[in-house]
Amino acid sequence: MRERNTKQKEVILNTLMENKRHPTIQELVEEVNQKDASIGQATIYRNVKKLLKEKEIIQIPTGIENHLDYNHHDHYHIYCEKCHQIIDMKNLAPLKELQEKIEQEGVEINLGHILLTGLCAKCKGEKNEKVSL
Repeated sequence: MRERNTKQKEVILNTLMENKRHPTIQELVEEVNQKDASIGQATIYRNVKKLLKEKEIIQIPTGIENHLDYNHHDHYHIYCEKCHQIIDMKNLAPLKELQEKIEQEGVEINLGHILLTGLCAKCKGEKNEKVSL
């Protein structure tokens, strides 16, 4: 049975929908409080837990802290190990190809939410600038 949407839940969902940065729960609390200071931290945590359970949002574990994403459909992320930014991958074809090859071996996998790690373009540029002599 699906739970009813409350005003608080709607504010939380809208905040996540508008946010393209994949916030942590604490960042989400701060952003929601900027929109509506009457929504307490416990209410936000409770609603996020419900939204995760209802699969209306997803959680992206990075090994440091979890991030949230409104886009709960199959897609992939790149996590920058330096600035901790999470970027949506736009070209899914190579991973879909990999999935097909693995499934040809008789293994059924779910590539619904993959997190690749490395350096974003900005941090990679900074790294290359520091190395130059």
